[in-house]
Amino acid sequence: MASASRTPRPPGATPPVTEMMPHFVGSPSVYLAFAVPQDGNATPADFNASVGGYIKKIWDGSATGNGAGTLSGPDAMGYYTVKLTGVVIPDNASEERIGLLRLFGAEIVFSDGDKGTNGSIEVARALAQDDKYHMPFQYGNPANPLAHEEGTAQEIIRDLPEVTHFVGGMGTGGTLTGVGRGLHAHDPDVRIVAAEPELGDLVYGLRSLDAGFIPPIFDPSEIDRKFLVDSSASLRTNRELTSKEGIFAGISSGAVVYVAQRIASEIDQGDIVCLLPDGGWKYLSTEAWAEDLATAEKGVAESLWW
Repeated sequence: MASASRTPRPPGATPPVTEMMPHFVGSPSVYLAFAVPQDGNATPADFNASVGGYIKKIWDGSATGNGAGTLSGPDAMGYYTVKLTGVVIPDNASEERIGLLRLFGAEIVFSDGDKGTNGSIEVARALAQDDKYHMPFQYGNPANPLAHEEGTAQEIIRDLPEVTHFVGGMGTGGTLTGVGRGLHAHDPDVRIVAAEPELGDLVYGLRSLDAGFIPPIFDPSEIDRKFLVDSSASLRTNRELTSKEGIFAGISSGAVVYVAQRIASEIDQGDIVCLLPDGGWKYLSTEAWAEDLATAEKGVAESLWW
């Protein structure tokens, strides 16, 4: 964890603590989502047996984080029968994201960028109808929130047992649901807060539940509060995070920190943890880091982010 000590906050407010999740490649939820196909007790040997010992292709809809982790993880985790992976991503994903998937040998299928990752899920589900394929389905796999309940939440409790608030982005719902379960078990008074994009605002990494798709693994009972954030606020906060803290995070992380700052302005004291699951390097080919803020905001408006 790192204390965001230089980003703007109200006088006297404790700076939010940012947790930059340790992971090899991709998103922090990928490993259990991939390792445990549909239940919470499977092992690499179980999965190898379940696919019949032949080369099986993994398909999933992804904003690239989960896809990259699925590509890089199999041999490192013992899934030797799985050699090929197909990833469905929106056709307006950044060059870095596409290049990362290709680096690990992905067969990429592009979906309509206007539909965001919802469109990617639809295409991946159609491809996975063939029984030669397996779809981990990160949005519906119970191993996703389990990874955060037994992993992420416990890391937070270990490092900051007095945590009062946790802020995460609304993506698959796995982080918020799993961390919520873990932290609420530790202290029922901990507030779990979601950063969600405004409906129709395409900013990579998060999703609006009002867009029509609610991930099956998402448990709204674990969420104590929700803030809507637009792409401009996310971008401005993210640029401040980079210039003032030296934390080069992805655009959705700006939304999370923005919400953490809002909470800090409302409370007299507390310990706020926010999770930054993405790296800024994935957006270098876009205008997000242009010196002129107006140019950067225009680039963000023309790209898919959520």
